[in-house]
Amino acid sequence: MRLLPFKNLPAFTQEITLDSVPYVFEFLWNSREEVWIMNILDREQNALVYGIILVINFELISKYAYLDNFPQGQLYAVRENESFDVITQNEFFEGTSKLIYIEVGEIATI
Repeated sequence: MRLLPFKNLPAFTQEITLDSVPYVFEFLWNSREEVWIMNILDREQNALVYGIILVINFELISKYAYLDNFPQGQLYAVRENESFDVITQNEFFEGTSKLIYIEVGEIATI
């Protein structure tokens, strides 16, 4: 399991390596809708997926696993207090909510 870092900015880009592959993540706070939006690009800045809204306790990326060069693990936004309220702008930076990535080798199969 890997904790994805989060900055105290309303919009930022960060290179993050998942399952030994580097990706570029863009995080954007939409003040009108009051949601965080995530875009995932490859290292050369080619778009893989745009417009993923970060919601609590919902797997965010596995439905895109069919895409070439896309992370094959699972990504969740989780909250300490288990509330399903909408994520606020500062929660990730303050640490009350976290983005966690579960690598392919850590996913249990039945």
